Amino acid sequence: MKCGLILEFEDDEIGSLLIATFGALVTTNPASDDTPILRIERPAARRYRILDANGRAASSIDPGHLRFQVDKQVAIHLQLQRPDLFFVHGAVVSRGDRAALLAAPAGTGKSTLTLALLAQGCDYLRDELAPIDVSSMK
Repeated sequence: MKCGLILEFEDDEIGSLLIATFGALVTTNPASDDTPILRIERPAARRYRILDANGRAASSIDPGHLRFQVDKQVAIHLQLQRPDLFFVHGAVVSRGDRAALLAAPAGTGKSTLTLALLAQGCDYLRDELAPIDVSSMK
């Protein structure tokens, strides 16, 4: 199993955006025998194309949709690598021995609510992708 999500990108602007969003999952120095899981190209100004490991491409997208499309591909990749877990788009905070999953569509305020809960004494566990253990539902 790969240790991280291997992304290959053409320029520093793309790299900065993806590392800022998926930093803990990104491997920027893969072993020589590792194949990138995703390659992000810029065939035209301010338009992007995402190719998976099999060379299948997502249609040309603007910067606003790049993170969404990569997020989708990351979730699929992680789900295939870890079938014992179920990945949900959401944030997770905890307090004491309890955790709360905040699952909602993108742009609905999960991150804002997470920050407010942190200010009220909750601990930060996750944002964007929350793995749930299928056997224990935790």
